[in-house]
Amino acid sequence: VVLDASLQTTDQQQAIDTILQSIDSALNHMPPHMLKQFMQLFDLLASSITRGPTTGVWRSWDKADDQTVQAFLQRWENSSFDLFQQGYNALTKPILIAWYTAPQSWGSCGYPGPPAI
Repeated sequence: VVLDASLQTTDQQQAIDTILQSIDSALNHMPPHMLKQFMQLFDLLASSITRGPTTGVWRSWDKADDQTVQAFLQRWENSSFDLFQQGYNALTKPILIAWYTAPQSWGSCGYPGPPAI
């Protein structure tokens, strides 16, 4: 959902695999205190007790359609609570960084690649 328009011109499964590998690598190099906070966010989103009230997504994530996920992300992005805005950034920024640093994404955004030195 975060990269919906950007992935339409590429092999989506390959792009998703690239993104997940990049995020996994970043998590493996994250300082322990930051990793703990990141994992706490995922615990909040995974638990049915906390997910519904904080996200508006009452069913499990695998049953949530794109519109539901998009509505959740917009709610957190535009929330008056800083904690939800920070959660939105923690969820979306790693995805964006992972995709736009991958060479396969450069053509879709008009980036010719790094200059030859």
